[in-house]
Amino acid sequence: MKCINKKLFIHIITVFILITVLVGCSKKNSKTTIETVDSNRDIPTKVAIVVQPESENDIAYKSALSIYREKEYMAKNDKNTNTEIELFILPKNFENNKSETGKIFEKLLKDKSINVAIFSANKKGLLKYAERIKKERKDIITISANLAENEEDLIRTFDLNFKPRYSNRAKKIVEMSKVLGAEKFVTFISNEDRNNDEKMNLYGEIKKYTKNMNLSTIEISIPNDVNEVQKKSFLSNKIDELIRMYGNDINIYTFDSNLDKVLLSKIFSKKFIVSEFSKPNITKEMMDFYELNYITRYSENYYWMNSEIIGYMSKNGFEKRIGSVSANADSFVIRYATELGINLNAKDAKIKTAYNSYFLEKVSKVRCNIEAAFINKNNKIGNFKYIEPDQIVY
Repeated sequence: MKCINKKLFIHIITVFILITVLVGCSKKNSKTTIETVDSNRDIPTKVAIVVQPESENDIAYKSALSIYREKEYMAKNDKNTNTEIELFILPKNFENNKSETGKIFEKLLKDKSINVAIFSANKKGLLKYAERIKKERKDIITISANLAENEEDLIRTFDLNFKPRYSNRAKKIVEMSKVLGAEKFVTFISNEDRNNDEKMNLYGEIKKYTKNMNLSTIEISIPNDVNEVQKKSFLSNKIDELIRMYGNDINIYTFDSNLDKVLLSKIFSKKFIVSEFSKPNITKEMMDFYELNYITRYSENYYWMNSEIIGYMSKNGFEKRIGSVSANADSFVIRYATELGINLNAKDAKIKTAYNSYFLEKVSKVRCNIEAAFINKNNKIGNFKYIEPDQIVY
């Protein structure tokens, strides 16, 4: 009995130790996962966003302003909010206005409460200011977000760098049409489209992928010498004709943004498929077309806008016939850089944590509510990533 009891005692102790270790590891991993990406345990963080005026870079400006308004609202209405945003608006032609530009960065440098600085501009000329910040304020995390500088200089100067990109767009358009159930891929094309190299390169890729994926195609030429009204009428009538012939499991694609409104107006009644419009993302155009009201502070929050569109479509009995990229990448890159900077500072994380694309994806999903891919410039460089928001289905 003594021998049995001793063995039983050892067994119980062993099991207890294993359970304690496993539970401890589980709690540790769970806590690490949560604290890595959520906002519940954020410490006070102040982000400086440096952008050009609206007249020179409207997308970046509006994105930064939306973030500022959103965080300001949260600070006033949520006692747990620990984030402050300050906008630093560059003077017009900042690259030639060194005096006024210098004053802005003097102000930024002197503000000891700033933890993160984000730079976005479509002109060169901000590198020397970023270099000074890195030299004099090592406590600031510096991030470039679609900054028009030599990429090697960006890698050398900033802690982290992000630029938007849409790769394999043609493949994604065709794949999405198949996912949505298209049996034919119909392309409307004008002479003006044929004279545009970028559009024709895209079209060539679309034809390649439709062939590879065994998706039959139809090409319809839009008549020459017609005005915009006649062009829209032609498209509308042709869609009706195509549906009578083939049913509504056809994907309609045009290269002309002026024709998107025709597709938006007819898709509810005809229920054909649009795997992508003339641009990868037309969320704002859809909000306007369907007369969905904006909340100003969410004017660049693509998760909120997409939710509004999906809600509208659901109420009207329409779903899963429209594909799109979930966000305008040029706008999203600034929002993402802001949330990442807050996350890194608020969790006292090392910069190299953000070299990991899986970590970046989690930050995007949890803090921005947008699924996105993060692609290395090359395998040897960790601090430069291209951002590609994922596709969604309305």
